[in-house]
Amino acid sequence: MRRVLGELSPESCLILKAQELQVIVRPADGFSVWAYFPINRRRMVVRQLAADGILLRPTTRVLLLISEKHILQQSTQLTDANLRDHLGHVLLYLRHPRASNGCGDALREWEASCR
Repeated sequence: MRRVLGELSPESCLILKAQELQVIVRPADGFSVWAYFPINRRRMVVRQLAADGILLRPTTRVLLLISEKHILQQSTQLTDANLRDHLGHVLLYLRHPRASNGCGDALREWEASCR
């Protein structure tokens, strides 16, 4: 995680400190890393987390969910790639919530955020 975050510009790191972003690490989940946005109380993932006793902050609009089990089972290279992809989606959404946010868009955002 530190290696991937270290690739970002200082400005991009500040954006990731936004109150709208909440990061949750779970012992096990469906994916190693997954970004959910926009987040609201009706989303299935929010209801599942609440059932497990995990509540989101009222300011949360973007949820980055990390599965400890999956990360420990997969290669470091795959984990880093997953983090870059989903952090690209997160950065793009936080900067431009109405912009197209496909995988290609997220990749371009990640690359621009590292300059």
